Amino acid sequence: MSNTSRNATRIESIEWLRGIASLGICIVHIFFTLNYFDSQDVFYQRYFRYFQEMGRFWVPMFFVISGFIITYSLDKKNYSLKAYPVFWVRRIIRIQIPYIASLVIAIGSLYIYSVVSTTETPSFSLKNLLLNAIYGNVFLDSPWINPVAWTLFIEIQFYSLIGLIVPLIRGNKVIHTLTLWLGLLICLRFTAYEGTERFLPFYFDVFMAGILSFKRYRGLISRSSFAIQMGIVLVLIAMIHGKAYALASTLAILVILTNYQIPLKSLYRLGQLSYSLYLIHWTLGVEILRNWFTLTYPASGPVLKSLAGIGILGICLAFAALFYQWIEKPAIALARRVAL
Repeated sequence: MSNTSRNATRIESIEWLRGIASLGICIVHIFFTLNYFDSQDVFYQRYFRYFQEMGRFWVPMFFVISGFIITYSLDKKNYSLKAYPVFWVRRIIRIQIPYIASLVIAIGSLYIYSVVSTTETPSFSLKNLLLNAIYGNVFLDSPWINPVAWTLFIEIQFYSLIGLIVPLIRGNKVIHTLTLWLGLLICLRFTAYEGTERFLPFYFDVFMAGILSFKRYRGLISRSSFAIQMGIVLVLIAMIHGKAYALASTLAILVILTNYQIPLKSLYRLGQLSYSLYLIHWTLGVEILRNWFTLTYPASGPVLKSLAGIGILGICLAFAALFYQWIEKPAIALARRVAL
């Protein structure tokens, strides 16, 4: 194990953790959604069942990472409330340009696929596209064009909140502790209502695990205080979201705080591509490539399906690299031009 100094400006463990989480989500969707494998198949039970059961690990890891890294990056910049508009613009540019590009690509690709494969043409309207672009479909029960985008809506809500409370978190110890716990208690009040899983309060406990990790990393709370508060948060996560969420959150916290660096450089590159892979894998990997395979080879067995899934995963990774280079990377550069 190799630990970097606490004064380091880069926490490299977050890069490869992002990569693993993104790859995990991609694998779960390509191999296990929409009954790709027969759950009663012996091959599935022997080799794949446990991978599917790990499907609930990956999203909470992303939420913990966001809770930590956004707070951490703002703290490094000595962020104050007067910079909130600039912070918001930078995050919107960074997130929305690739997301909207993925929507346009999704619509075009699915339309072409429907023509080539003679399947039913997707009924995408301009109204639905605009609603998806601003997440308005959540409020009007309009379908997602890219189903994985529900997490982006949660993340954007978190960005809106964290920009307001970071100055309090960095201030007086009593104030920042009360701020976080008051926020969590308010959020817990809303988790009892139906439909709240579409909004930040339902997941604030997971983000708070990341925020508490930041506070410990920066020495803003003692080890004993961190252990007590984090223990309570993890119990709440287990009660609200299940044991898988709590375990995934715990693993993410340990990786971040130890800043463990692994020798596999490819995972750091995968972390760099994680957002691009996340955005494109459902449309390309599941709705186009996997559907094409199942339509073309309807009688294929589990071994052939497994090999096809591996090939689809490779294509998604290659396309994610192109998407990052042509779309996400320029969006990052544009966001950085907005001074914080």
